Amino acid sequence: MLDRVLLPVLVASTVTVAGVVGGNVVDWRVASTAVEQQAVLAPEPTVALAVPPPPADPAPVRSAATLRLRPTPTAPPAAPERVEKRVVTLPTQPVVVPPAVAKAPAAPTPTSVSITQANLYQGMSAALFAQDLAAVASTEPDFITLNEAGHRGDAEIRPPGYASFRTTGSPYLAETPVLWRTDRWTQVDAGSRWLTTRKVKWGERAVNWVTLRSTAGQVLSVVSAHPAPTLRRTAGLLPVFMDGLAVLVRELRSRGPVLVGGDFNAGYHGPLWPGDALATAGLTSTYDAFGVPDGGTGDHGGHTIDYVFHTAGLTPTAQSTRELTSDHDAVLASFSLEG
Repeated sequence: MLDRVLLPVLVASTVTVAGVVGGNVVDWRVASTAVEQQAVLAPEPTVALAVPPPPADPAPVRSAATLRLRPTPTAPPAAPERVEKRVVTLPTQPVVVPPAVAKAPAAPTPTSVSITQANLYQGMSAALFAQDLAAVASTEPDFITLNEAGHRGDAEIRPPGYASFRTTGSPYLAETPVLWRTDRWTQVDAGSRWLTTRKVKWGERAVNWVTLRSTAGQVLSVVSAHPAPTLRRTAGLLPVFMDGLAVLVRELRSRGPVLVGGDFNAGYHGPLWPGDALATAGLTSTYDAFGVPDGGTGDHGGHTIDYVFHTAGLTPTAQSTRELTSDHDAVLASFSLEG
């Protein structure tokens, strides 16, 4: 630390430089004609000019403009805190994880379903109609397909515990309703379709259909049908009706199995039997499995004209008929349903 430092003071045009050489204060003056002055300044208490010790051989004196302040030494960085490491030894016995076993898909559980087809003669009184309908519902089938119910009200055609679907507006649309048990089945979709429209008596015929889902999640469709009897005025309509029915059944089969009930006005494997159209639709009669009932299906000279047809996915397990006041017997059938 210097006791005193001479700093240059400019007066007029005279420049005075003060420095230290060999421990002595030396003045260098630049030629000037003005009065020369020296200023002696005491060292600033907060600024220290570090001057290195004189070397053995005096080095050339540097001007004050080249002097530099030395940075104040800083304390060395603190040593990092020592972190103690501990080694934990895990048990050497491996943990055995049992391999995941893929579960095989559960096999479909067969479910029994039943249907009753009944043509309840439209000429019966309301009381006789109600009596026949009660007989039809007494076995509590899953589904009921009715014919000739076009002039009956909805309340008349619904036994307790059943819902129904049909399109109204024409007796030939309304005469083929589909009924189902509400404790086992829920409607998914429904519709009606005209299959023949000839403007003659009995020449206009339509079907109603419903797609249903069971409480177990199984889906199937039920169609109620009643083609016109083959007379001179209706000749050729049965094949047209059956071709249209085949188209509808193929559409419904994409959703699940299909049941069709109805009075088809054609004897089983008789002259009017629509075998080709049934094959196209993928429909099979329960009579193929159990044979035709003795005496036919009503008061028609022993002929069998009332049917329950089914597609693949339904296996018939039972079949029977029941005498009614109507001129047609009811046809009862049961099936095992898979899926």
